[in-house]
Amino acid sequence: AWPMIAFGLDLLRTMLEQQFGYTEFVRWYSGRRGAHLWVLDEHACALSQEGRAAVEGLCNLRCDRNGAAAEDLLIMARSHGLDDQCQTFFIEVGLAPRSEGGLGLLDSDADVRSLFEATGIRHPLLRDLPERVCALSEDGARRWEAMVVAVDQWEDKLPWAPDALRRAMLAWVWPRMDAKVTTGFNHTVKAPFSMHSATGRVCVPIFDSAQAFSPG
Repeated sequence: AWPMIAFGLDLLRTMLEQQFGYTEFVRWYSGRRGAHLWVLDEHACALSQEGRAAVEGLCNLRCDRNGAAAEDLLIMARSHGLDDQCQTFFIEVGLAPRSEGGLGLLDSDADVRSLFEATGIRHPLLRDLPERVCALSEDGARRWEAMVVAVDQWEDKLPWAPDALRRAMLAWVWPRMDAKVTTGFNHTVKAPFSMHSATGRVCVPIFDSAQAFSPG
């Protein structure tokens, strides 16, 4: 899961830079399966709990009742130039086979159905799309491409469908922030250079590319 964590760090930093003007960051590997992004700007450290909650509420993943990213999150991603960046990561890393170092997110037929279910598309024109896509190929990138093409073909009748598919994709790659750690003054934070009791790995800073960092 590290490629997803690393992408989330980069995306979140971009959001905080562009939306709030923060410039001083330190990234930490947690020692287990997550990461921490510390914001050290003076006006960030001085935020109240309510102010921190507002930042978290804006940047964190928000989903609709189907499990796709909320519509306002897609609008915000586009306003920051992150929409295409998310799709590129989804295709190049998320959909690459695990045997090639990817995440294989659409390798299974069940995952294809799950992604399509999140779109909320129930129209008869596209109801059987997951089955058609699964029969077409076992390659995740080709499956995604087929879904995009099929939905775009009916844009005149279902103008909201392409964005619904894009929002379903966003929900799979957008970072999940721990709200309590982000907003609470009384929440314990992993001490730098401490050892994680479950893995024996050390909480260390990430100075270079997060994608190139190896948790092992």
